[in-house]
Amino acid sequence: MYPNDKIRPIVKKTIDLYKTEASLGKQQLGIDAEKAFHCIKCFVCMDSQQVWDHRKDFFSRTFASDNYDILKCNVCSDGSFVRTTNQKLGFKKNQERTGDDLQGQIEYLADIYHNKIKPEEEKKKEELLIKQHQEFEENSGCVWGKGYHQELDLEMKHKSFDVNIGDMVDKVTKLIRAYGGDFIAVANLVKNLTLEIKHSVKNTSESKESFSVTDPDRFGNSKYIIIKIKKVEKEVTKKMYFNYKQKDGAYKFEYLILSPQNKKAREECRKLINSNVDNIIDKTRRFVI
Repeated sequence: MYPNDKIRPIVKKTIDLYKTEASLGKQQLGIDAEKAFHCIKCFVCMDSQQVWDHRKDFFSRTFASDNYDILKCNVCSDGSFVRTTNQKLGFKKNQERTGDDLQGQIEYLADIYHNKIKPEEEKKKEELLIKQHQEFEENSGCVWGKGYHQELDLEMKHKSFDVNIGDMVDKVTKLIRAYGGDFIAVANLVKNLTLEIKHSVKNTSESKESFSVTDPDRFGNSKYIIIKIKKVEKEVTKKMYFNYKQKDGAYKFEYLILSPQNKKAREECRKLINSNVDNIIDKTRRFVI
């Protein structure tokens, strides 16, 4: 940093403005530029060690083919003359900056982040992921990633069963996707299970359980979602001209997401997730962390 660099705090202030003012539509630009802010020592020339300026004498500015001077930076160097040019190359001499000038400098910082810093970040992240995967695979026990388990009750608010199904599918799918994100078949799974109950219920309550599996990631790990739906009936008191009791339908949803992270955990999932195993959620709930 240079004490006489008056541009540095102005650029920093503009970056902060970009990040906080959503109406400008430049939040990501500000975030990326901030990550490269520490890479620059001189914000007058952006470490190029040269700046441009208008030529000093009237004749050169008006009649010469080259209208600009290229100079050594007047902050991090001695400001001496380098050559003439007919283009504005780099950044202007002195401490003045227009809004466009500042945006140009911030875009320059963002480019540094994308071309130099981000590839290094991704390389380190990749190395850590591979190392972590190797450690997981070497573990003789089951290794589980973050899982999730939830129960919820949904009442039949409409006379039409199909309307209720739509409501329930929408609610449950949003809840699951908010966590898992990549269960493409969730909506159909919930809908099909619920329709099975509609057509097969003989008693006041019946439950159905099924599961879905995501495509494996590059390490061979899939996420497993198990959904259990139970139809229940409950008595509610209604008031008209007199009180009377009526049985209303409701559904109890329970779902669980498993994230096996090594061979042992994957084998445990494959062993439990098959058509011959009942009450899968009860048997796998302990794996949720």
